[in-house]
Amino acid sequence: MKKTRMMLLFIFWLLTGVSFAGAEQPKGALWAMSDGQGTISLFWIPKDLVWPAGGWSLEKEAGGKTVIVSEKIDSGTNQAVMDKLSTEDQAVIRKFRGELKSGTIAQGEQEIAVTVMGLSAAIKSDFGLALGLRFVDSDPGPGSRSYHLTALNAKGEKQSVLSSVPVDPNKATPLPIPPALLVGEPSEAGVDLTWENPPQNQDQPVVGFAIEREDGKSDKVLLTDPPILITEAKTQGPKVRFVDNASPKETEATYRIFSIDFFGRRSLPQSQTLFVPDLSALIPPGEVVVTSGKNQADFSWKPNPSPFTSGYVVERGLLRNGPFTVMTPDGLDAQQSRWEDKDLVGGTSYFYHVRSMDPRGNLGPPSQLATATPQNREAPPSPGNLRAEVGRTRVRLTWDSVKFPIAGYKVERLAKDAGRWTILTSTVIPEPLFDDQTGLHTRGEFSYRIIAVALDNQESPPSREVKAVLLDTVSPNPPRITDIDGSNGRVVITFKASPPETDVNTFLVVRSVSEEDPGLVIGDPLPAKNTRFEDTFVGVGKKYWYRLVAVDKTGNRSDLSRAREVIVLNPPIPIPPKPALTVEQEPLRHVKISFAFPPNDLEVIIQRFEDGQGWRPLTGGIRNASDAVDLSPLQQKKVRYRLIYRAANGVIGEPSPEVEAQFE
Repeated sequence: MKKTRMMLLFIFWLLTGVSFAGAEQPKGALWAMSDGQGTISLFWIPKDLVWPAGGWSLEKEAGGKTVIVSEKIDSGTNQAVMDKLSTEDQAVIRKFRGELKSGTIAQGEQEIAVTVMGLSAAIKSDFGLALGLRFVDSDPGPGSRSYHLTALNAKGEKQSVLSSVPVDPNKATPLPIPPALLVGEPSEAGVDLTWENPPQNQDQPVVGFAIEREDGKSDKVLLTDPPILITEAKTQGPKVRFVDNASPKETEATYRIFSIDFFGRRSLPQSQTLFVPDLSALIPPGEVVVTSGKNQADFSWKPNPSPFTSGYVVERGLLRNGPFTVMTPDGLDAQQSRWEDKDLVGGTSYFYHVRSMDPRGNLGPPSQLATATPQNREAPPSPGNLRAEVGRTRVRLTWDSVKFPIAGYKVERLAKDAGRWTILTSTVIPEPLFDDQTGLHTRGEFSYRIIAVALDNQESPPSREVKAVLLDTVSPNPPRITDIDGSNGRVVITFKASPPETDVNTFLVVRSVSEEDPGLVIGDPLPAKNTRFEDTFVGVGKKYWYRLVAVDKTGNRSDLSRAREVIVLNPPIPIPPKPALTVEQEPLRHVKISFAFPPNDLEVIIQRFEDGQGWRPLTGGIRNASDAVDLSPLQQKKVRYRLIYRAANGVIGEPSPEVEAQFE
């Protein structure tokens, strides 16, 4: 109530031109306006916002003489004016008068009621006349005159007096001061209008504003009915703001704003003419979907519903953050919702977005990003013209580049009488050249071949083989794997070198994920004295094939040993530590469960004991968190919780100690 009273008192102070910071209470005011044709209109606000019990008497002073204009003015007593009002307004005035007479309105509430009624009287002339806050005096006599409004108590005795400034019935009172600096800015909501309030004249205050719009498609349209009260306008610093949400689109519009005084008179207008674009036409299309195909990407989207969207532009980039290239420089039709991007390189990621275009060719913001990674229609061709140049310590291989977008090449070698090709390149190489470092004393005959690998990992057929005969190439005999163990979440291999053991300098461990997979070398070379290798970079529940290669001091490699397969079993799953509970009753009954982060390769599951069902999972597997919240604990005084760890293959361990949440 206090906040509402202060707001309404501020309205009064603004209208009466009194400084809000310096005034202890409002003093009341009486305004007079001449139409210049013999009629003077009066409007007033009661002193201290208190309605006098006996109403008012009105006098005018002219030429040194004072005459009574009206012996009594009060709410609801002018029946002729009351009959002009709507039924609702008549009822409001009668109720207000009845509450005043009966004294049912408290002092603080009366100030609010008087102010609210006064604001209605300020913008509605007939309402003000019927309420008793307005009066019209028809007096065509010459010369200026002042008016005195005397408040009467219930006995008709005079109390406070309000006086107007002198006014001449034959000279029109100047119009109110117009607002300044009208600016219109198109926005997605319509047109934002801002202006500065005119300076307040205490003798002729501005009570509000009227705004009109005119465009080539319609007549003048009044946008503010009733007018905007000066205290209702949305302000931004010194400026006032109004939004025309129904502004025309893609046409020129003229806006005019007028100040309005207590007597409904308009000031001269401030106007601005601007072109109003449909900014919604630039909203990007929605539901952008890209489907990757064979060397192409198929695009679809939901068109912008604006009738002023003139088309679309598709942009493509090779990086998520650009730069982007315009793929449709001539634009696409506004009704089009599909587009194909052809002749793409398989295995390459392309990033797309779509922009809407307005009738003037302006482009809007980009749509959500869509990604396509097409596949090639066919595998790359085989590399041609493979040549081998044998040196003392290496074999240099060269070949012709393939005319196809590729990631690189794989080089394979086959030792004479060996049954399996060995991959010599751990990753694809980009250039058509490779040196096979054979060492000084390697002897024997090797075959080489090249495979081109496309960006989408499709491989070409192998090239024709080329043979290279090396001198002093004696490879060690393949080693033997004597034992292999996959328990405890790792693989332990025990092995021995084949005679003569003195030929072996190091061992290489080759791991495969299938029996046909040639595999990759893992880890660093093992010294010849080693007979054991432990591989911890394995997945629980997965099957692996291991082979060994013996390498002599000159770098000659043995053939692969016989493959041994193994399945990695779970390591012992620890018992989780006891969790901690935090019970909260307000504002929502819930339980926070805190716990330690689970060990690597494990996830924690929170269980809750439920009568008749036993221990039930409350959460799924949690890896990267140390707490969770039960937002719907059981409606009972005690609720039990515990933790279990679960491995990646679904195996679970023993539960933690139980912990109990107690509710009041």
